[in-house]
Amino acid sequence: DPIRKRAAVEIMERLAMACQREGLLSCSMDAGRLKLEGREGGRLLLDLARLYTMNRFDLAHFPAELESVGPDGCFEWFLDHLLKPPQARRSVLWGELQNSYLNMALSLEALQSTGPGEPGVGDLADWEGRVWYGHPLHPGARLRSGLDARENKMYGPEWGARLELPLLCVPLDSLNEVGSFTDRILSLFPSLKRAGDGYGLVPVHPWQAENDLKTRFAERFETGELKFSDQTIPARPTMSFRTVVLQTEVGEDYHLKLPVAVQTTGATRTVSVAATQNGPLMSRFLSQLFAHPDITQTDLFDHLHLMAEPASFHLKDEEPDRSRFLSAVLRRGPLERKGDGARWLLPAQALLEPRENPLFLRAAEYYGLRPLALFSRYCRCLLPAQAFLCGELGIALEAHPQNIVVDFRGMRGSDPDVHFWYRDLGGIRLHPGRLGEALRNRGWRELEVPQFWPGSATSTDSVRDLSSKFVYSLLQNHMGELIRAICRHGHSEDDYWKVVYDVLDEHRPLMGPDLAERVFQPQWDLKAMWTMRLDSAITEYTFCPVENPILRGKKVCPA
Repeated sequence: DPIRKRAAVEIMERLAMACQREGLLSCSMDAGRLKLEGREGGRLLLDLARLYTMNRFDLAHFPAELESVGPDGCFEWFLDHLLKPPQARRSVLWGELQNSYLNMALSLEALQSTGPGEPGVGDLADWEGRVWYGHPLHPGARLRSGLDARENKMYGPEWGARLELPLLCVPLDSLNEVGSFTDRILSLFPSLKRAGDGYGLVPVHPWQAENDLKTRFAERFETGELKFSDQTIPARPTMSFRTVVLQTEVGEDYHLKLPVAVQTTGATRTVSVAATQNGPLMSRFLSQLFAHPDITQTDLFDHLHLMAEPASFHLKDEEPDRSRFLSAVLRRGPLERKGDGARWLLPAQALLEPRENPLFLRAAEYYGLRPLALFSRYCRCLLPAQAFLCGELGIALEAHPQNIVVDFRGMRGSDPDVHFWYRDLGGIRLHPGRLGEALRNRGWRELEVPQFWPGSATSTDSVRDLSSKFVYSLLQNHMGELIRAICRHGHSEDDYWKVVYDVLDEHRPLMGPDLAERVFQPQWDLKAMWTMRLDSAITEYTFCPVENPILRGKKVCPA
């Protein structure tokens, strides 16, 4: 089956890259071939189609040495002959790799049946479904544990799924609400019948309703405290699977982040109690910051917008580790801005796909621009505001391509205005000490440092944590993978990294000394994602050094 073989190549490429970049296996490169040597003598030769900065590569084809086991058996072979993980981890890792590979095959089948889409045509939910390859670096790129093929097609964005979210009837006393969550849901869907005095309706993901809630909260269902109403609300899934675009009855654009007891990449996708509390807090603070007169007098934030999280809930009287399975965060969508003329909204990740003909190149053609010219415009609108937020204010957004919605404004054949919407406030890192000092130094007394939920990962006292978030999510992942997708088709990486270098160098004064030092140092820290999967005892991210590709851009600058 050619689709399965292609899917196996995709996951094998990510796995081999992780092993090479994270030093998990002995690796050597010779004449376009990568030789992986196992911990106890096994070896595998991989033919490479292309090499990229930061020790990345494309595999040319399915490894000849694995033809005997085929796509279905290749990951078991890899674990048993090369990685040899502890027995306790082997079955977990094999299950994750196999699930990721089989779902990649399903996803490529969806691409084959629906096609890659036409630039400028379709709404955001359509383009959320046009991300087929998933995380470009993680071997668990398409992992959705616990879902079979039927459920993938029923709930997956790549299949154009249309969802009906069941509404759970819950006593208001059993809910911890922020921002009048249940009232907001009723206002977005006026046709809903109210639940009765003292009760609220909360939407849940249909997979979660079917597979998890009644067993996890069995006692509360048995007593009648929790019960499903006979009403649903319509929604469409985003690329993250668990967050959905609500099809509201009043024309207002809202998304809903819902928990599902499903693992994707390295985590089970629930909504923590901390996220339900911190999202609205951070939304208020960032909205006030973006609207501050000293900010609005500059053009720094003209192109970066926030998908604010005004409301949330979680179930009360449970341990936080259980409440996270019945909770939600309501998020404003980018269509809250109306009257901006022709707009094309899509997750930044969609610009990388499909691999054979990435959307970024088709977008450049659509607007009548050279790819490098569109990329330059993209960087100038995306990078400076985030450099200022991180370096000067101590706020690092997790701006990888899944968390950024691109908002192209302009007609076909015209230079587009490029705007960006940041979503997922849970991934932000904020340094309270640095932010407090910056607010005092600027005399912004009306702004106060948010007080986060105790123990939240959002708050950090490490400047290194901040700069790592900026360098990894924005530069290595977002810029690096967009450049890789473009340069797969005959463009020079150095030309594109030069644009990134020039924009950041020009805005170096905005960064403050710590961030500038990390951004322009000879090596960057690489987040070692697969090391953590291999050894479950490692709970903190580990990092390995890679050559800083921005400095290649500096080298091609004229003297």
